[in-house]
Amino acid sequence: MRKTIALGITILVLFGIFNASAALEQADVPSPPMPGVFWGTATLNGNNVSVGDVITAYDPDNVSCGNFAVNTDGYYGYFGVKGDNLNTTNITDDEGATEGDTITF
Repeated sequence: MRKTIALGITILVLFGIFNASAALEQADVPSPPMPGVFWGTATLNGNNVSVGDVITAYDPDNVSCGNFAVNTDGYYGYFGVKGDNLNTTNITDDEGATEGDTITF
């Protein structure tokens, strides 16, 4: 009797997992945009950036895509820059850069 109940519960759980997985595959869920990552040396007016300086990344539309607080003089990064979600329909929903955009700091 216990084996039958355990088998029945296992089948129900597997059926639920399969149905949830199939529903997710069929849903039109947009993928989040891929971020860019930057790191390297940085100067400002010929001088190394200092600990505590904040470097901000901008896309060509002057949208701030991320920032990084310098923690080692002269260096920045591992610095994530947000990508634009192309699935948003409102023109004011520019969240970041798109492939091929030039990023300025």
